[in-house]
Amino acid sequence: MTDRKKVVVVGGGTSGLAAAYSLLCSKEDVEVTVLEAADRAGGRIAGEEAGGFFIDTGAELFIESYGTVRKLAESLGIPLKRPPYVKGGLMYSNGRFHGIYMGGTWKQRLETLKTLLLFRVFSPKATLQMLRFIRMMRKRGNELSIEDPAKLAAFDSEGSFAAFMDDHSLGDYVNEASHVNIAAYTGAYPEEVGAAYGMSVLWNFLLNPAESVCLPERGVGSFATALVRATDEVTRLSTPVQRIVVEDGIARGAVTEAGENIAADAVICATPATTATWIVPGLPPDVRDVLSRISYSTVVKVVMGLDAELFPRGTFAAAFPKHSGSFLLGIANVKCVAPGVAPEGKNLLQAVTVGDNACSLLPLTDDEIETKVIGEVRKYFPAMPQTPHLARVYRWKEALCIASGGMLRDVLKIRTNGLDGVEGLFLAGDYMRVPISNGALESGIDAAGDSLSFLRQTAAGAD
Repeated sequence: MTDRKKVVVVGGGTSGLAAAYSLLCSKEDVEVTVLEAADRAGGRIAGEEAGGFFIDTGAELFIESYGTVRKLAESLGIPLKRPPYVKGGLMYSNGRFHGIYMGGTWKQRLETLKTLLLFRVFSPKATLQMLRFIRMMRKRGNELSIEDPAKLAAFDSEGSFAAFMDDHSLGDYVNEASHVNIAAYTGAYPEEVGAAYGMSVLWNFLLNPAESVCLPERGVGSFATALVRATDEVTRLSTPVQRIVVEDGIARGAVTEAGENIAADAVICATPATTATWIVPGLPPDVRDVLSRISYSTVVKVVMGLDAELFPRGTFAAAFPKHSGSFLLGIANVKCVAPGVAPEGKNLLQAVTVGDNACSLLPLTDDEIETKVIGEVRKYFPAMPQTPHLARVYRWKEALCIASGGMLRDVLKIRTNGLDGVEGLFLAGDYMRVPISNGALESGIDAAGDSLSFLRQTAAGAD
């Protein structure tokens, strides 16, 4: 490309920043502008510092198989480390907590065996179904790649994860156990997510013994902060986009809600699918149809800094099944996985609600949510102080893309076929890959590469 081309990135979240960073790191002479509606960039992996605590406002886990995260972290100078903890937590049942660990010491394995067989947290039938499911996942491990959505799409059926489990006589395990883990990693329940996505999440985050959490010392938010800084000079905050301009089948730029027309030679739409459907009037009907069926989970989490240690050593979180009576999904001590998030002698706790429980909290003020959540935590952990060092409320009306049955397959067709009839427009977001932070980052990098290829082609055609 001889003349300097302009690329506008709509959305300064996970995929948008990855796209902008990739463009800036390329050797092409490209002018990049990121338009972000909020007053801060970073989206659902953003972080912030408060009172010596480093808070993940959205996502809080990376795992070792996140290849795109690893490459970006190396480029940004952010070391990733395995945390000094064992995969394990507490499950509330029958009026008390029971330990469940994936591996660990012999004492922890014995605790898990007692939980499953003696304390009857799960029924004997559900326990046997869980063991069957684990064997099934081990056999299908290669198909459940989060780096290769084509493998998942190959068996992404229309049905839900819950329906798949029922069809394979594993329904008791879903009802008694797996719904907590599915909800913890997707923000949605087994009845909402597709079978392929649900299996991939459980295998990679929970059941695969070779997998491990791999994080920056100060959490996911510190990774996002580095990415925000690297793209800060090209990012315009508090600049919501009204529409992406498509004329004669070619993307020409974007119009902001303030009425500013920003011209571009290529546009990357890195918004949620729900936003893309109304800011891009020129989307092909088949693409619009797919995007209109994509939905997002709702999550509210309260992050609290405190002196107290609520959990036994080696325990990361406490989970509350549907029948527990709590509106919380779980409580986690983030310091267990990212030791640098809290000052010496302090811990960083987060309490999470999803679905209808999260929606019921949305209308409340931050103070009301804090009071309600802290009171709920104290019911189960009396050591929880009534007034922690700090408390922050984070509301995500659209938290995580819900990959319902068939979505991965349908989106793969969009990626394969492109936006037929619209040139110079590229979609990016977690919905364009496996809906996790690694997928969102990868989709942004792919969109950047595709936009550069398009600009080269148009420049060659002009010559």
